[in-house]
Amino acid sequence: MVLADSTKAGAVTFHRFASLDEVDLLITDADLDEARADDFGAVGLDVVRA
Repeated sequence: MVLADSTKAGAVTFHRFASLDEVDLLITDADLDEARADDFGAVGLDVVRA
């Protein structure tokens, strides 16, 4: 599970704590756009926007 605000989606950083295949749930804020949520869903992540 990852809890992150929508500004982190797609951000390039110098540190990675997990690859997408190690995550099954993303909880984020309502500002995550539909296209980005669909991209995460396509790789198997369940996305919850709160």
